[in-house]
Amino acid sequence: MTGRGVIWAGGLVAVAAVAVLAVYFAVRGLRPVDTVGVVGAVVGIAGLALAVRGLIVERRGARDRAEPSAGGSAAARVQASGERSVAIGGDNSGIISTGDDTTNTGAR
Repeated sequence: MTGRGVIWAGGLVAVAAVAVLAVYFAVRGLRPVDTVGVVGAVVGIAGLALAVRGLIVERRGARDRAEPSAGGSAAARVQASGERSVAIGGDNSGIISTGDDTTNTGAR
């Protein structure tokens, strides 16, 4: 099952759980003895809603990070400032030296 399928399945389970709880409380009623159960159910539903929202926000953020910007590749967004700063974006390999009198000895 793909990631999108898992998210949809989880959403359907959450909606079904809320529907079952709504029917249960409508039939059974909200008695004072059941107050702890009602509070627990409300807290559980709120936690589920926050988890789903967090998942959606994270997936959107991951998608935005994976897509290149309108001005070019993702490497175009990398910036460095200040003395001896280095910014690397994309697929890079090699040696970077930023110190005084450094010598790079290695195969090229």
